[in-house]
Amino acid sequence: MKKVIYCCSLLGYLLCQAQVFLAQEKVSIVGTNLKISLTQAYTLNANAAMVSSPKDEIIFMEMAGVNYQEQMKDFENIEVQYAEKGIQLQQKRNGKINTYDAILMSFETQPDMYQVFFGNENFCAMATVVAKDTTSTLDESAIYSMLNTIEYENNPGAALDQHANFVVKAHDEPWEFMNYTGNMFFYENKRSEEGLLVMQLPVETLLLGTEADLAHEFVNKMKAKMPALKLIADEAWQAKNVKGHRILLDTGEDGQGNLGLLYLFVFQGEKSAFVFQGMGKKNDVATKERFSKFLNHLSQKE
Repeated sequence: MKKVIYCCSLLGYLLCQAQVFLAQEKVSIVGTNLKISLTQAYTLNANAAMVSSPKDEIIFMEMAGVNYQEQMKDFENIEVQYAEKGIQLQQKRNGKINTYDAILMSFETQPDMYQVFFGNENFCAMATVVAKDTTSTLDESAIYSMLNTIEYENNPGAALDQHANFVVKAHDEPWEFMNYTGNMFFYENKRSEEGLLVMQLPVETLLLGTEADLAHEFVNKMKAKMPALKLIADEAWQAKNVKGHRILLDTGEDGQGNLGLLYLFVFQGEKSAFVFQGMGKKNDVATKERFSKFLNHLSQKE
């Protein structure tokens, strides 16, 4: 009789614990459209797409509007890609994260690392789990159980409301906010099919330099990859609500604007430093005005 009572009590306790876990409120991972139920050991980072425990940390990267299946070709030779970086892939298998298709990968590394790539037709995301020291071994089963609670909520406006320290007032150019990855906000012009991004950096970024210094740093990195870039303008510039430093670059090989325009504008805000980058199909007055007009409708959040 005591054994029956003990078993019933144990079963009741386990069911109760399971219900507590299942009923646990999901938290939003910063900078993403992902929500997760954290186990007791984990805490949510308030400033980055990361959760951590005393033993490990999990870093998330999500790309809204990117079809998961279309990215599968990038994983066909993933073993070779990692080997070239000196990382030995131990195991790769297909599976599920909640209802989402997934690839789960374990590595022979120090510190221990575990990676999951998952998504559907609306998004794809990566979770990278890294042990905090070289002596710890990741509990992949427990980590998978927590990751398996992830849900994706397609609400692009939430990123602007919750994470952007700027606002863009409505105007007649059809710029549409597409997604937010890390500290970058991506927009697309539905009429011209051009893109732009607003990179939001810590306000301390410009403590040791000016907007011009940061702009030139970005240009130098671009020129290392695109040596044909030709400088058009390098100047202090005032938009309607913000002022900073602007650099315009011709991406055409012959310097005549055949391949487009790169529009760079760096400005300092009270809460963040910002790098605006527009990618135009043509180097002409209309393209420059489109990007300038966007900036004239941009202001800092109070």
